[in-house]
Amino acid sequence: MSNFNQTNIIKEILQFEYESKMISKGNNFPKLNINEYNLKDICILLHNKIKVSEISRYFGWSQKELSDRLELLLKEELIINKQNEYIPYLMVISLEEGKKLNEQLDKIAYNVVKLIEDKFDEIKKETYKFECFKQFKFNEISLFILSNVVLDSIQIDNVEKLFLKSERTRRNGMNYYYSLQEKYNHTEKESLGIYGNMFRYYGDIAFGLYGNERNGINFHTIDNLCLETYFGSFNFKNVNDFKGYLLKELLKYFKEKDYELTKNLISGFNRLGIMKGNKINIPVLNKDDFYKLNDIANIIKDDYIDVFEKNYKSIHYSYNNSVYSNEISFEEYFIWWYHLLYSRATDLLIGGHIIDIPNTGNFSYIVS
Repeated sequence: MSNFNQTNIIKEILQFEYESKMISKGNNFPKLNINEYNLKDICILLHNKIKVSEISRYFGWSQKELSDRLELLLKEELIINKQNEYIPYLMVISLEEGKKLNEQLDKIAYNVVKLIEDKFDEIKKETYKFECFKQFKFNEISLFILSNVVLDSIQIDNVEKLFLKSERTRRNGMNYYYSLQEKYNHTEKESLGIYGNMFRYYGDIAFGLYGNERNGINFHTIDNLCLETYFGSFNFKNVNDFKGYLLKELLKYFKEKDYELTKNLISGFNRLGIMKGNKINIPVLNKDDFYKLNDIANIIKDDYIDVFEKNYKSIHYSYNNSVYSNEISFEEYFIWWYHLLYSRATDLLIGGHIIDIPNTGNFSYIVS
């Protein structure tokens, strides 16, 4: 193949936007920034069977510049050298590959929806044992309960322990799963429409955000300039300190009957969808509540694991007959397949009017 044709192929591959996604706990994370030095591009191109020499020629790198980049990825174990060939050791998923994966899991997604429908009354009953949810209609909290708790971030521990029965992929002394996922241009939706939970502490108070439109303006992503526009000017040099202050004020307002928020704070919280008028519009969980969410997830746990056990052969068959069988472990493949599965089930539940999406596009909550 001529250099001109190869250059055009690489250009075509790299015209698409890929998001970096990671699943980890605690102090487990990559020790490099994959967005630097075209490291992400290298992984994507290797997945597309572009030779290292062609990648180097395309970017105009010297042998040392190429070697340095490969060494960074090898050390982090995001690529590996197998039989003198560099291959990605993370799951790169194009939109086309995501579409094929969704077609393979569709039947199982309908089984998951049926399981939730059968257990719906029990899930709802258990939900309203929590004081923090009693002020909300179930449809208002349905995305959080049925997707995040029952299928995703609370349930995933059960799936890993009882079905996968393995540690997360070991990379450079850390345990985490990693993926590069193509997304549609000019859309608020995250890559492949996958729903996820963004949970972060600001001081002693945590803010959670669940959905698949988390890249827009929200409490996590809002910067200092926008914070001042929304809430007014405060003497905080660090944006996270500013956010910690805001959450403390909100919590005082929630707990103390006579405590009043200033008009500018109420206005800012309204703009973020955290308040509606003078009323807090999102659940405030204490730490005991947060840990007890497992009680809701456990309602379908045994039947849910049984779904995967019954479909183990077909899932493994899909893996063995995919390009990924030569790049990543079955466990790494399954965990991203699983994210597509529960996201597809979530969309089916939305389509069936069992889950409602909040007006902000995501579901917010606080843990204190």
